[in-house]
Amino acid sequence: MLTGQDSVGPELVDAVGSRAQSSRLQADGGFLAATVEPRRLDRAARTLAARLDAPLLDLDAELITAMREAASAAGARWDVLLDADAYPHTDPRLRALERLVARAVDALDGRVRNAGRLVVVHDAGLLARYGRFDLVERWRDDLTRTAPATDAPLTGLLLLLPSTVRDKPPAIDGMPVPVVTAGQYSRVRISSLDGRAA
Repeated sequence: MLTGQDSVGPELVDAVGSRAQSSRLQADGGFLAATVEPRRLDRAARTLAARLDAPLLDLDAELITAMREAASAAGARWDVLLDADAYPHTDPRLRALERLVARAVDALDGRVRNAGRLVVVHDAGLLARYGRFDLVERWRDDLTRTAPATDAPLTGLLLLLPSTVRDKPPAIDGMPVPVVTAGQYSRVRISSLDGRAA
């Protein structure tokens, strides 16, 4: 298992373009947040998931699905909840939305953890919007422990993020993605996706 100090490090710049790197991520697991040019995000996500033989999940889409399910279970109207998103943080209607988001985040956590041993995820904008990067922190901590749970269904996570910034830790809408060491984030080279020498 890769720890926070030695997870699949900056070499993922060639990312998973190198067979050795992809084999290591598949075999040993770990956590990695990798940035890619925004216009290339969808292609990078599909390519890397295929290379790693890993399921690909859109976190925004999964969270919206979970929110709809939570709203339905609570008997809440979806259109009212969408309107609440525009209210000030002190408004009780927004607080109701935040409670719904909390239930949906728990459901999202379960979906990701049970999607496969190694999972590629992308589009974490709603987690940033609702201040729920604590979920990413949980994934990071669980996947970089020295002694992980042996029965854990999820052992590796590759979080792809759109960014034009090449040499700084990843962020979404100004909110830093919770990475602890330089070994937990990297940049995907487009040449590695194309199979060209970088």
